[in-house]
Amino acid sequence: MGLGRPARSRIPPPPRDVTRLIRAGHATTSFALFQAAAAYGFSWLYAQTGGDYPVLFELGGGALVLALAIDLGMALTMRKPQRR
Repeated sequence: MGLGRPARSRIPPPPRDVTRLIRAGHATTSFALFQAAAAYGFSWLYAQTGGDYPVLFELGGGALVLALAIDLGMALTMRKPQRR
């Protein structure tokens, strides 16, 4: 009941740049695969350490510190555009 408009007008048009969507799909798939691999790795490590959580927390904390260092390093080394 679109006041005389056909129902198909509610369907959005296809995107113009389909390759961008394909790349986004590959990025999402890669992220999911690496996240699953990390989960299996951490569960294996948990089983090998006899259920010792501190090892996992140390690795997670180290990853956070590394990510922060990379982020700060990139922010300091990136050139800022000059305003005119």
